[in-house]
Amino acid sequence: MNFLFVFNSGVAKHGSFEDFMIELGRQIKVRGDRAGFVFPRIGDKNVAEEIGRVGEVFVVDGDWGDKAVVGRILDVVDGFGADVVNTHFCDFNSFFCFYRALRRRGVRGVYHYHGEILPISEMAWWKRWVSSIRFFSWYADLIITVSEANARFLRFLNVRPLVEVVYNGIDLGRFDGHCVDYDGLARYGIGRDDEYVCYLGSLNEGRKRVADLLEIFRRVLQRRKGVKFLVMGKGDVDRFKGIASDLGIGDSVVFTGLLRDYPYGFISGAKALVSASKQESFGLVFAEALLLGVPVVACKVGGIPEVVVDGKSGFLVDRDDFDGFADRVVRLLDDEQLRNEMVAFGRDYVRRNFDLRRQVERVIDALSKKDGV
Repeated sequence: MNFLFVFNSGVAKHGSFEDFMIELGRQIKVRGDRAGFVFPRIGDKNVAEEIGRVGEVFVVDGDWGDKAVVGRILDVVDGFGADVVNTHFCDFNSFFCFYRALRRRGVRGVYHYHGEILPISEMAWWKRWVSSIRFFSWYADLIITVSEANARFLRFLNVRPLVEVVYNGIDLGRFDGHCVDYDGLARYGIGRDDEYVCYLGSLNEGRKRVADLLEIFRRVLQRRKGVKFLVMGKGDVDRFKGIASDLGIGDSVVFTGLLRDYPYGFISGAKALVSASKQESFGLVFAEALLLGVPVVACKVGGIPEVVVDGKSGFLVDRDDFDGFADRVVRLLDDEQLRNEMVAFGRDYVRRNFDLRRQVERVIDALSKKDGV
């Protein structure tokens, strides 16, 4: 069987999602089948070479929103002789005709929905019947999504095909045995005796609410002096430095910008990983933090409660409860025994539910079904 995976992702670095690609290819190769991977570009040649050892790699450069470029992806489908195509991060509007063309070719089309979701209570009633994803779904044979929260959202929108939930997976071995990177932290002004909490993600004021997270940290500092906040991620660092300065916490917040390598040694020294995201379909970073021995404080939205068990592996708060958020961060800073209990529970929970090999097996099983059920 020929499996073709179409990723609207530039393979910029080796992270958990690249592990997912490699494991897909490995398992398909072991089965005696073929795997192909289509990307708009390759940012990290070493990762591309790893993927190439377990499958065939195709690059279709250009704007994937352009119908002519999407047509070139269909040429890859034909040349590869795909039996099933699984797309990731591909726009509904641009790929509507793509999925219709797959249907005409008799190729099974499976859409992988990682998208962010809104609370159903905030959705207009007419969205149940009129939405781009509902129209798009008429030509998909299956939708795989990454959380039960996503599945509820999709079913609210009355998508046509079956929706199957397969959680994101983590290569558990990559998160074993990491020590705190004191030398690396020292370059950012965090010493061995400093207590800090951390954030890892894009610097986005809308969905990720980094400005709100800075306000929450200001309230943490009112209760707990001397703590630092390590902010790791790509974005307008200068702008957020300005916000931190205006809040009077500039000396306590450290911005790294985009880090080339995954910051195992930075996360593992934190007392908590924090996130104020108002939308999150899953949240791999929360599971990764738990594996590294760090409890989580986040908002009770989307798929996060399926990754972080409130009161067991971290704390979940209402998204507008800034004081409650700050209180829980302070509680973790003050209570080492609680942190250790949460980490023990969280590590076990992640290992049981989000093992990469098992999740990839489930994806391949779903893709292999002939009748869509």
